[in-house]
Amino acid sequence: MTFESIEQKLLEWNLKPVYGRGLYVKYTGKYGHIELEISKQFNEKKNEIIWNILDSKIKNDIDYIPHSEVILNEFFNYFYELRGDKNLIKIEIQDGSYHPVDSQGKHYKIATMYALVDCFDKKAYQFQENRICKI
Repeated sequence: MTFESIEQKLLEWNLKPVYGRGLYVKYTGKYGHIELEISKQFNEKKNEIIWNILDSKIKNDIDYIPHSEVILNEFFNYFYELRGDKNLIKIEIQDGSYHPVDSQGKHYKIATMYALVDCFDKKAYQFQENRICKI
């Protein structure tokens, strides 16, 4: 899954808030879950990532934030190269979860990509609510 798959929808986006969920889960010990909202940035002079997620939802020792931020920053760059406008956006991480054994930071890279794509194309992949790990 790549940003190219949502290119046309990004071009048409009116900067109203969009919400997406990403879940990367495999039976072979891989788990990452992120939920986020993307909207126009009004108050800052730069793009912003806001982490509004409780530590109890995802343990910090998994080191998921830097892995997710790689993808989020790639999204910022792709968005501006594609649109060529000066609109700033913010991405707010609102929810997520982890598995005590199967989660690693790199799994959140994939979950974050899925969530970003889900913001603009709800049919790109199937979010499996029943596979969310509830601790």
